[in-house]
Amino acid sequence: MKALSFSVMVGISLCASLCCPEEDDYLDQTLFVQNDTIISVENNQTTYDVGDTIVIETVIENDQLTIDNLNITLSDFTYAEIGESRAFHQLALYKETAFESVVQIPLNESSIEVNSGDVRLNNQLIEVISLYDGNTFRSKFSIRLLESGTFYLAGPRLLFNNSGGETTINVGVYEKGFVDITSKIINSDEDGKFVFTVN
Repeated sequence: MKALSFSVMVGISLCASLCCPEEDDYLDQTLFVQNDTIISVENNQTTYDVGDTIVIETVIENDQLTIDNLNITLSDFTYAEIGESRAFHQLALYKETAFESVVQIPLNESSIEVNSGDVRLNNQLIEVISLYDGNTFRSKFSIRLLESGTFYLAGPRLLFNNSGGETTINVGVYEKGFVDITSKIINSDEDGKFVFTVN
């Protein structure tokens, strides 16, 4: 009888471990979205004067379509608290040099003005935080343009191995899963750079 009981217990344990998914398996899921209609430069303006500001706005609709054609709601991946749920992405400012190369331009706090959401500077990266307002995740900020030349706004990997100017917007929390949205600025060129000139 003990041998039968032991065999049944081992059989049930084996079946449970093979047939039933781990309770936390869904937590490490990441869904992927491609959406190039999220980040924009105000009025698509491409010509400025020294001292002007370029305004960058991020508007992420709550409903998105994954690359696998799955309709998702971003707030389902957050705590959905207005003003507390966030989406994160990074941008960088680049400049063409006189030697026909491109360099990343460091910014300081005095050259950034935040209208909504939040912006943090991390070395040469602009970390953009869009806050959930009940319908969308939004941020809006401006950069004061302090010198003349040809500039690019793009994602942080533009100068690395021809990876393009796209950025990845991250939404989600560990308990609910994650969404990575690949995006570039509206009216960017084929490399994902938003090109503008400062006179």
